[in-house]
Amino acid sequence: MSIYDKSSLVLIPSGTKTGKVYSQKPVSGDGDFTFTRSSAATRVNADGLVEKETQNLLEYSNSFTSGDWDDTGSSFFTSGQSGYDGTNNAWLFTATSAGERIQLNISKTGVHTLSTYFKKGTADGVRMRVDSLGTDAHFYVNLIDGTQISASGEIATEINDIGSGWYRVVLTSNWINVSNIRIYPINTSGVDVSGTIYIQDAQLEQGLVARDYIETTTTAVEGGITDNVPRLDYTDSSCPALLLEPQRTNNLSHSEYHQGFLNAVTRTYNTTDTLSPEGYYNAVKYEVNANNSDPYVRILNIPTSGNVATFSLYVKGASGQLFSMIMGRDGYEELGYEAFTLDGTWQRLTLSKTFTTTPTTLTIGAEFSHSSDDGVLGQEYYVYGIQVEEGSYATSYIPTYGSSVTRVEDSCLATGVSDIVGQTEGTIFLELAGFDGNTHLVTLGDGTISNYLMLYISSGSLAWLSNSGLTGSAGSVTASSKVALAYKENDSVLYLDGNQVLTDTSNTIPSLPNIYLNNNATLSNVLRLETKQLALFKTRLTNAELAALTTI
Repeated sequence: MSIYDKSSLVLIPSGTKTGKVYSQKPVSGDGDFTFTRSSAATRVNADGLVEKETQNLLEYSNSFTSGDWDDTGSSFFTSGQSGYDGTNNAWLFTATSAGERIQLNISKTGVHTLSTYFKKGTADGVRMRVDSLGTDAHFYVNLIDGTQISASGEIATEINDIGSGWYRVVLTSNWINVSNIRIYPINTSGVDVSGTIYIQDAQLEQGLVARDYIETTTTAVEGGITDNVPRLDYTDSSCPALLLEPQRTNNLSHSEYHQGFLNAVTRTYNTTDTLSPEGYYNAVKYEVNANNSDPYVRILNIPTSGNVATFSLYVKGASGQLFSMIMGRDGYEELGYEAFTLDGTWQRLTLSKTFTTTPTTLTIGAEFSHSSDDGVLGQEYYVYGIQVEEGSYATSYIPTYGSSVTRVEDSCLATGVSDIVGQTEGTIFLELAGFDGNTHLVTLGDGTISNYLMLYISSGSLAWLSNSGLTGSAGSVTASSKVALAYKENDSVLYLDGNQVLTDTSNTIPSLPNIYLNNNATLSNVLRLETKQLALFKTRLTNAELAALTTI
């Protein structure tokens, strides 16, 4: 019989759904965990890419006579047309006079990308317009050959040839109190005309790029890592780990559409030179435009409070190139600085500092030394996903598109499982994939301070704690450690990476009906935890079994 045959619960993160993390044992499902997080989040997926929530913010994505869609004047729609995807779901829009349009009334702010599939009819082009109280955005496209006629007010534009005369037309802009979207038939000179165009599958989403189309019928649709979806994270591993994090806020209002003062660099949004960590062409390219010029980007007015902050971003540059990160405050007084050596791949760099005065500015640059004016003409570096959060370490990326965004705390627990948890004796085993700070690993108890038994990390050491007090801590925990606590009245022991680190011969066992991963209904201080494996046993395993179970 293997050690695992003795287990009452085994959780190897692999199966999840919204609100649920499945355990492999018991097979009845009685040991499955309830998961909550009332916000979207990101993870690193199996392809090593940053994965976000997906969305189509339009209520009727392919029903242009429903909801707030409208055809102005005497124009009209004809459904049932042959589409780009082999269906008969396209529409023919007919403008009986120049200036008639398709219009959608909508109220949004922030960076958005509008994408729609078009094909020429009797009119040879299309104009997409976003009406804003700021700068209107216009995109004029020749539908004969799929070329751009002109654009204004945009961050980026894109035309994708789908085949059979169809093009996906993409317009990205920064929306300032937008009131409506308009689509006009035009000629190849960019002039509004009467005539027909084919249209299908409109999508609106936050961010700088158009992702795969999501159909909507009566309401906006979100997918991917949205509310209450557990995260199986593949950071630095071919095997997933269950990622659990505290609540954090990215205080930077634009994490991808970078704003700020430029010195000796030019900036290109949605560069096609390299794919971003997300796998799209939505990184920002900075190119040094003068020698010995101290190239940098300075971002002002970062709203932070408290005295601990972490600045993080993804950056890619030539191997051996230096890249600097600086935190400061108004007047550019430096509070924190670090230079990093790039390796030619995407790297997530972090700068964490404790301050007596909180930072309000960020500076990034391609500096070879901090004190001199550096920069080589033509030198390039790419940046994605800037984040500023309060706390001593960086958490997973939180995208922002015009205002700060908060990712809510993850909660993962199984309640009413006293028949699975050993009540008078038992063993907790955990294989880690990462952690930060004084992290609760696993807590057994009833959600009160009267009955609990906790396995946790205190200042980098493994420890256990119960309602009767701290038993002790010992041993240095690493991101890939295997730990086990075997408990029994007056006979408990703690193992770390194959070694016994603590014993207790005078302990008592409280009531333990629930299981909390990195969380307790009463106890606080939830931090970051990545778990590769959790197993519970209803018996106190032998010391030899504990050594074998925790050996790396």
